[in-house]
Amino acid sequence: GEPIWALPDHSLHAMPIRTWGPTSTAIGGRRTDSRAAAEPWSKGLAQYYTCGVCERLAGVAPGGRRAYATLLPRQPAAYQIHAAWIEENRPEEVRLAMLQARRAGPASLDDFDALLNGARESLRRGAESDAG
Repeated sequence: GEPIWALPDHSLHAMPIRTWGPTSTAIGGRRTDSRAAAEPWSKGLAQYYTCGVCERLAGVAPGGRRAYATLLPRQPAAYQIHAAWIEENRPEEVRLAMLQARRAGPASLDDFDALLNGARESLRRGAESDAG
């Protein structure tokens, strides 16, 4: 897949997060069910974007990549599921699956993987029809 460090600038902007209780969180100004944050796919997304930020900032903060690579194997499995996403998906495919999962509410890892597969198929099919 496309290297994660090729993420568009807008995907690396910090989004303000505010919690209103045990199950309600605002991410980027949109209120969501924070139970989704407990799902393995959301932990994988956190690591996915952390990896992208470390790659993107490698020129000015070369220690970030090294720290990320050193700490990742020490993380629970839920924080390591993103490795396949980096290899198999383009950044826009992961982003589309993330947006769909947030819109649908709490989802299992299998549900997120299905969204990711659908996003990959849809966006690549669209790119092929645009090119042809």
